[in-house]
Formats: sequence, C-alpha cells, structure tokens
Amino acid sequence: MQYKGLGPKFGSEKTLNIDDGLDNISEINMRLEFLILQNLHNSQRTYLIQFDQLDDNYTLYIDNRKFFEALISLFKVIYALNSTIDSYSSKAKIIGYLRSDIFYQFSSHDPDSAKFDYHTYHINWAITNKADWANPPLLQLINARIENSVEELDGKSSFFYIFNRNFIKLYENGKLIEPFRYIIHRTFHRPRDLVQFCIKVKEQAEVMNKLDYETFKAAEKEYSSWLIDELKNEISPVIPATDTLFTFLRTLGTKPFTSEQFKKNFIGNRNKNINKSPQALLRYLYELGIIQNINFSKSRVEFYSIIRNEKSSYEPKMKAELHSGLIKGLYTFRE
Repeated sequence: MQYKGLGPKFGSEKTLNIDDGLDNISEINMRLEFLILQNLHNSQRTYLIQFDQLDDNYTLYIDNRKFFEALISLFKVIYALNSTIDSYSSKAKIIGYLRSDIFYQFSSHDPDSAKFDYHTYHINWAITNKADWANPPLLQLINARIENSVEELDGKSSFFYIFNRNFIKLYENGKLIEPFRYIIHRTFHRPRDLVQFCIKVKEQAEVMNKLDYETFKAAEKEYSSWLIDELKNEISPVIPATDTLFTFLRTLGTKPFTSEQFKKNFIGNRNKNINKSPQALLRYLYELGIIQNINFSKSRVEFYSIIRNEKSSYEPKMKAELHSGLIKGLYTFRE
C-alpha cells in the first residue's frame, strides 16, 4: 500500500507492506482497516483519505455492469467506514471523487445507493445564467492558480490583470468580449479545459513574443485540437471510427442545423463505419457536449446544453449546433 500525506507546508509519502503473506482479500482489507483506525485513535491531527481518478477506465467498458458493481461497492465501504471513523475521530473523513454523470447512474444499478445522496457534495462548475458571471467558481479557481504561481498578483483580479481586454481586444459576434468569457464559451466548463486554454496562450505568447488577439487565435487552434483528442479517447470505445466521425462533423459547418439536415448529411457522406443511426448519434453527441440545442424566439436566442444542465437531453424538434470549442480543431483536423 502506498499513501501520500499533504498539508499546507509539507508532504510525506510512504509505502507499507500490509499483507503479511495473506492471500485472502477480506483479510487484507481487515488489516488495512485496522491500521487506519489505529492511527486515528486519540489523534488530534486531521486526516483526509481520498479516492480519486475512479472514472479513468470508464470509457473502456462497453458493458460497464462490472465497473458499476465495483464502484458502488467502494462507495458502500466508504459510507460504512465513515460511520466507524466518526467514533474514533471527528477530524477524519474518507472522500471519493466521481463524475456526476456516472454517479447519477448508481440508482439504476443499485436502488440502495440512494442513501449516498445525503452524504454527497455536488460541485457544479457550469456558468448557467448572467448572475453567475459576477464571480464564478471557475474564475476563483484560475485566480487562485495564478496567485500561487505569481506572488505579486492579487488572486481576486489576477486573471484580468494578465488578460487585459483593452490590449487583447477579442471579438465575438461583432462585439468586444472579456477574455474570460471568450475562453469559457470554448470550454466544457471544466477546470482542466480552462487551465489547458491558458497553457496554450502561454505557449503561443512565448513563440510570438506578444499577448494579443493573434496570440489568442493561435492558442485557440491548439486548444481546440487538444479538446478533440480528449473527446477521441472518450468516444473510441463506443465509436471506434473517430476520424470518420470528426470528418463528418466538419461537414456540418458552423451554422445551426435540423435533425433532418443532420440525417441527410450523414447518409450522403456514407458514414457506414460509424456504428450508430443518425438519431442515436445526435443523442450521443449531445450527451458528450459536442452539440447543443438552440431555439430562436422573437426576443432572444436560447441555448440548451448538457454542459449547463447535466440532466438535460437532446430535443430533435429544435435546431442544434456544434460546440464552439471544436470548430478550430475540426477545420485543422486531418485523418
């Protein structure tokens, strides 16, 4: 067993051999639990035991029944151990991190997992309405990241100090736009997307020796290609012909399309090695965030996306459009 301890000013890592030659997994688990509780007994220190990267192999399974059985079993153990640990120490907790779309599927595999809801904290990074733009968690996160890297900058305004709209002058739909909004509109509202876009800007700024509109546009191409590669890894177990899929998506263009137009393009391009019907593919692309619904009313344009509402679903009666973060990558993509 390997564990790592982290704190504000120090960290420690240690490897322990805890099996003592035991070949029964139940006995090994009992020994591990004993060691944890022994360390917690009468301790005034704070302990946080974390299970992360639990979704790393999720996309490798077409039949994911075994995956969910193992995952739900782990969370039941976490649930039970937290109850036990509470009697030993009030400063210790076991936490499991999991994507919300996977967590929401627990109930369809095990009705008893509903009890987890009362012990779950949902982190929603999505910016869903105008009020959210004032100081969204994604902005707070990137400001904290910059502040930890550059001591001279104040965390509350560090992003806007570096990415000054008056110097960069980015435009969207003919209007000047804040760099933060411009970036977020091209992400899936995930921290790693935001950080990756900033990394690409930094790389291009070093190459071009400037930070302006052209730097951002060059960085956007690199970021968009990265995002497509990310999606390829997730899609490939379901649709192995990912190159064919992204070549087809490029034919959709940048304008909104109907489900009938999508079907016509799909059949016309002879995408036989994409193993889904046009209707099923539309639903799947929506679930991935690759497309979003768009509704034109008299007073405004409304967007519906699983990125902003993870419980929403594709509506075939509405038009749809490609996610803007993919556009640059699709037009530089080569089979």
